[in-house]
Amino acid sequence: MLLADSGLKILTWAGDADIERVSNWLGHHAAALAMDWYGMERLAQTPFTKMTMVVDSKEKAPAYQSEVALEIFRQILDNEQLHSVSDCCGIVV
Repeated sequence: MLLADSGLKILTWAGDADIERVSNWLGHHAAALAMDWYGMERLAQTPFTKMTMVVDSKEKAPAYQSEVALEIFRQILDNEQLHSVSDCCGIVV
């Protein structure tokens, strides 16, 4: 059994500043769709406009936008729907 098929929430960090790299958000999306896991069909149906992006960041979002990354991680741990964290950190995602 794959960890990705265990039912746990999965988070990958890919910021908007990674567009020229292999690990950009398009690559993360394609890799997630290439795996056979419980959320694959739902992800395939989710428009990009419904995905959360950390602005001015890269794949190491916690290093570039630590307050934003911590708030997103907290939302996941608290089983919340991801939402804008601009109120907490002055940064829109």
